[in-house]
Amino acid sequence: MLTYDMIRDQINNPDSREKQIFEELIENEFMDPEVEFDDMINIIQARLHEEDAYDDSMDGDHASALASAGFGTDEDYGGGFENI
Repeated sequence: MLTYDMIRDQINNPDSREKQIFEELIENEFMDPEVEFDDMINIIQARLHEEDAYDDSMDGDHASALASAGFGTDEDYGGGFENI
């Protein structure tokens, strides 16, 4: 996890995800960096942690839907009905 100082330094990098979130907080959440800078850093840290923790192994495609429903996939059963 990025530290407070690391995030603060990345805010100065115009191409960083930290800078993008910082700008979103100002524009969309109407946060004032003059007053709420520490809170903004904490929010950025939390959002980056959420993004890192996201697991897309069950991403909503057909195969993962069947697998999660207990039906398996074509690979599990030899490729479908062409083998019958």
